[in-house]
Amino acid sequence: MTATTKFSLIALFAVLCMANAQGFQEANKQLAGQLDAQKAGLQIGSACPQQLSGEGQVLCAGNSLARCNGGQVSGPLQQCAGGLNCQVLPLVNSPGVSVTCTSDADKIARIGNGAVGGGNNGGGAGKKAAGGQAKGKKQQGKKGKGRGKKQQGKGKKGKGKGRGKGKGKKNNQNNNPGQGAGNGAAKKNAGGANGAGKNAGGNAGGFQQANKQLARQLDTQKAGLAEGSACPQQFNQEGAVLCAGNQLARCAGGQVAGPLQACAGGLNCQVLPLVNSPGVSVTCSSDADKNARING
Repeated sequence: MTATTKFSLIALFAVLCMANAQGFQEANKQLAGQLDAQKAGLQIGSACPQQLSGEGQVLCAGNSLARCNGGQVSGPLQQCAGGLNCQVLPLVNSPGVSVTCTSDADKIARIGNGAVGGGNNGGGAGKKAAGGQAKGKKQQGKKGKGRGKKQQGKGKKGKGKGRGKGKGKKNNQNNNPGQGAGNGAAKKNAGGANGAGKNAGGNAGGFQQANKQLARQLDTQKAGLAEGSACPQQFNQEGAVLCAGNQLARCAGGQVAGPLQACAGGLNCQVLPLVNSPGVSVTCSSDADKNARING
């Protein structure tokens, strides 16, 4: 086998892997969006969602952490600390979802248009509006002859010359005098938004790297935590959810408190970096997913 053939096979394998990853990542986002919509109706005694019905599986009942026992949501419900809510997030490196305490903004950043209120309806409206703009352009594209061209030239550049001989006023008449000003304002606003986006991107790159470093540090510390251990500084809030070894625990009175909750389905308690704001979240996930988020 030649070096060129080997390289081609490696490249093909990489493309196939990427395609598979993109496939389950989109499916994960859709599933997370679906479960995010269902969580508001869950309470103690409700039937567990099919995807989170494993014995001992951690799930969201409203904005609180709960578990699935015997096919039903069971307590005690655990409130998230620090203004965070229980969220269902898509895994990055394997099919499935994870359950954790994090912000609504972080959830929307991870789920995208799959999040409730994150843009499904808005995206449709946006496409509809975009279609309307396209139709508007098509209608504007119908040019009259003669004097109509002259008016159109002034509208675009202010320098148009009318040399036509026909009577085209009717087709080129501006039925919406404010349209030109509106388009100009829209362009100006879009420019401002793009500028802000660039600045936000730079800031995000800074705290995202810091989040990964913090997650790695806390991931190392969790192995030494047990009931009665002092809570790590970052989780030293009353009721904060944290990892004690590979199990979920809470911080109470500055100490790790039980009962410790094992993750279901071969998952472990993980400390993961937030995407859209400074900080970390605690969830049940796979080691592969953790490594993809922390080291990616």
